[in-house]
Amino acid sequence: MFKTAAVCKRETLAYFYSPIFYVASTFITFMIGITIHSFIKGRGGFPADAGYITEMGGMLLLFITPILTMRLFSEEFKQGTVETLMTAPVTDWQVVLGKYFAAVVVISAMFIPALIHVVVMYAISTGASRPDTTKTIISLVVLVIWGGFYAALGLLASALTRDQVVAAVLGLAVNFGFLIIHWVLGETDFVKNHESLTKAVDYVNIYSHLEPALKGIIDTRDIIFFLGSIIFLLFVTVRVVESRKWKG
Repeated sequence: MFKTAAVCKRETLAYFYSPIFYVASTFITFMIGITIHSFIKGRGGFPADAGYITEMGGMLLLFITPILTMRLFSEEFKQGTVETLMTAPVTDWQVVLGKYFAAVVVISAMFIPALIHVVVMYAISTGASRPDTTKTIISLVVLVIWGGFYAALGLLASALTRDQVVAAVLGLAVNFGFLIIHWVLGETDFVKNHESLTKAVDYVNIYSHLEPALKGIIDTRDIIFFLGSIIFLLFVTVRVVESRKWKG
């Protein structure tokens, strides 16, 4: 546990010393603010709901997370420091978990400035128009889980190559693949006309597992899906790292 925490601290500090973190955090806060302003201006007002922040934040993470995670293993392999790291008294699982938790911590920290929008929602709304506190908490937890899923994908992509750009493109391509499943594949007549295919597409569609939580509804099946997916991706990452380590 302490060794995992040490790896996590090392990677987290590396992020905080990098301008990418601050640029991404500022961009997220700005874009969420613009989105909320557009809703208010275009609709003449809208229900105070933190779900808007989660939805916009999740879409931004689709692009930002591959850039954040691209260096986690790619840089180690390229510079040859992975040998030093792996010969230290730590297991492959401890290294992978440490890097993964660092990515989740950094992703979560990027949204801290954006919480000002939640504060504003509570400040300007009164009575029945105030945001539901339970739903707000659920929406923010969902955002962290969403980011954790993308982080696991990005970490695996980084372990597959020593080129950071390739890792970012690979992670982005997979993220877009899930978006295509959501927006395109699930809406085709062929899929809709076959119940078994519809169920299969809905199950691998991460957005279908997010929708209930964004409405304030907790479904254990969705929790199991995300936790299972993250564990599976981390397991594959460990195996990839082991393979590349022995290959040199």
